Amino acid sequence: MTKLWFKIPAVLYAAVIFLLSSIPQQNIMQVEIWNFDKVEHLFEYSIFGVFLMLAFVNFRSEKVAQNAVWISLIIGILYAGTDEIHQLYIPGRFCSVYDLIADTIGVALGAYYFTKSKWIARINNRLENSR
Repeated sequence: MTKLWFKIPAVLYAAVIFLLSSIPQQNIMQVEIWNFDKVEHLFEYSIFGVFLMLAFVNFRSEKVAQNAVWISLIIGILYAGTDEIHQLYIPGRFCSVYDLIADTIGVALGAYYFTKSKWIARINNRLENSR
């Protein structure tokens, strides 16, 4: 399996985030729990953090692979920032520093989970050995 396949989940998930954040606010089901949207951001971006780690741990360059956590954090935070700016142009949406903070924590938790998860390590090793 080529290393390109490891990047596809992160790219597809980034597209899903973009599409979901393009939905005008009035078309989104509202959950009336205090700060529930921050939990959604945290969960959404923790998955993104796992996918970014999968992409960068399996990068061709050993230097990139060794710095996968930092690169995943930087890319994840930059993407979250551009997503928040993108929402300025969507009716009923707005840019929020608190959402960006929740996104950042989510990416960090996803990267941390990836590095500590034996389950993900086994899957990653199986995929690498199948090439």
